[in-house]
Amino acid sequence: MTPPEPPRSVRLPKELVKLDRSMAHLLHRAQQLATEIFREEMGSIGLTRPQFAFLLSILRNPGLGQKELAAQMGADTSTIAEIAARMEACGYISREPRPGSPRGVQLDLTLAGKRRLKRARQAAARADRVLLHLFPAGDRRAVLTGLMNLSDEMGKREKERRETREPGPRRSMPRKRG
Repeated sequence: MTPPEPPRSVRLPKELVKLDRSMAHLLHRAQQLATEIFREEMGSIGLTRPQFAFLLSILRNPGLGQKELAAQMGADTSTIAEIAARMEACGYISREPRPGSPRGVQLDLTLAGKRRLKRARQAAARADRVLLHLFPAGDRRAVLTGLMNLSDEMGKREKERRETREPGPRRSMPRKRG
């Protein structure tokens, strides 16, 4: 898959010289800031960003299975299983056998989960407003559109990998010495 050419109005160097001009580095730093602001706004609610996304996805798709939820969230199934176990232990979700599937389960929010999620949705909206207001008013729509385009591209790549059953990029683990 060949990446599209950048618009002519953006000058990209042939060789990266400054880290603070690297798109990947800047996006990484932006993600760190977004996580920090999310944590600050979530405060006493006690949900992480992945847990919030998990509960919100179930609210939007009641009865969804863990495998479908993993695909929707862009996470691996083992991560979703861990989050599901934590959220079930907190009393926020129920896991019931999925009709017609011998091993599958469907996920639903409990009343406690719906209450917690309502508060979390308000906190997440505050976090988004804080982040968006870091940009000049005239740039906010373009920033949001650009981020949605990146997210859509990642979704396409994940779907393509699932369809061809190719594993995604792997993190290399440091070698143990000794």
